[in-house]
Amino acid sequence: MRPPLGLMFAVIFCSLVSAQLLTSTLNGTVTDPQGAAVANARVSVVSETTGITHQTISDAQGSYTLQM
Repeated sequence: MRPPLGLMFAVIFCSLVSAQLLTSTLNGTVTDPQGAAVANARVSVVSETTGITHQTISDAQGSYTLQM
């Protein structure tokens, strides 16, 4: 006996939905107006929808990574 077609679509849809992550990564480099890297700069990102602030500090090359 074959399972109903609707049941097969539901199983496939649920597996696709569960594969989505609710996190993101933001990478960048802090530079001054002349283009030089800025070390130890505080980087803040505020979510407009939740109001949550994520912060990090840039490294010696001005690079930063935020996991949100």
